[in-house]
Amino acid sequence: MVNPFKLPDGSMVVNLTTHPVKVMDHDSGENIVIPQDELAPARIDMDVVYEQGREYISHTHWGEVSNLPDPARVNGERVYFIVSSIVKNAIPERLDLVVPSRVNRAPSGAIISCGAFTT
Repeated sequence: MVNPFKLPDGSMVVNLTTHPVKVMDHDSGENIVIPQDELAPARIDMDVVYEQGREYISHTHWGEVSNLPDPARVNGERVYFIVSSIVKNAIPERLDLVVPSRVNRAPSGAIISCGAFTT
């Protein structure tokens, strides 16, 4: 059973990453922290094969996605799952998977929050 986090616009999200995700509230300008859900984070199996003599260049063979719940609805509303870009790209037909977009950065370049999520 998913435990969605409700955003100010009513959208419901479940954070399936390994860390909290911050999204900026468009009205207040404050960051909303979406905690990591109690469900295990969504993962994708991978094998990394290094080219002989090259320790910084690798070929990655992507496998199956694991720990991803089936599409869900709460009170008739779709629940969106926040996942990594790699997981999202592995299953492009899942329109309930979202990744952070319109990132807000500190002067150092570090990501502070996102302005939205994209499917």
